[in-house]
Amino acid sequence: EVGGGLENYKKVTGLSLKGTITIPGGHQDFVMDYEAAYVFPNKRRNVINAMGQMAYDIVNGDIGWKTVESGAVEPMTDEDLTEAAGEMARNTVLIFQQLDNPSYKAVYDCPDLIDGIAIEYVALTDSEGNAMCRLGIGKEDGRLVCKAYHGMTIFGPGRIEEIYSNETDFGGIMLPQDIKRIVSGRDFGTIHISEVVLNPELGPEMLEKPQ
Repeated sequence: EVGGGLENYKKVTGLSLKGTITIPGGHQDFVMDYEAAYVFPNKRRNVINAMGQMAYDIVNGDIGWKTVESGAVEPMTDEDLTEAAGEMARNTVLIFQQLDNPSYKAVYDCPDLIDGIAIEYVALTDSEGNAMCRLGIGKEDGRLVCKAYHGMTIFGPGRIEEIYSNETDFGGIMLPQDIKRIVSGRDFGTIHISEVVLNPELGPEMLEKPQ
């Protein structure tokens, strides 16, 4: 059974998060403030504040906006929106909500060892047979230890691994407060989540292009 119980996950229509992203540096780590809000199944607003420079990633159904390298906020391409849809489908809350009637197929993959923890990988594919992600489940306690998938990174398409720790009860569901990210084999820092709100109100203005 998932941490918190299936019925508690089914009550979740969205969530908002606040925290920090820490990127390792040569002499000093780089810390950025991070806020995210999701309304399932296809709306989200991610904002990163890097020393006063705001980076946006906003999806509202079949339209979206993102901050590009120049700092401008531009409409998402079809490719961006397809990638965003895949990311939303991989959201672990959405995955757990469907355990009793999944839209995806789950099959046993292989055992592994992650940060000294013995796990069993389960591979998920969507209704069309496309790979979604692999979930690493702890052999001893059954908790979600990690998730691995292929997606877009700052280095281009690559393998992304998320390793979860410090699970905490937020409104009846268990979520990790610390997420270590490995991108294409490189340490890409950690996300620390300090605040979680379930089923937040997300006004229309929050899903529009930032001014």
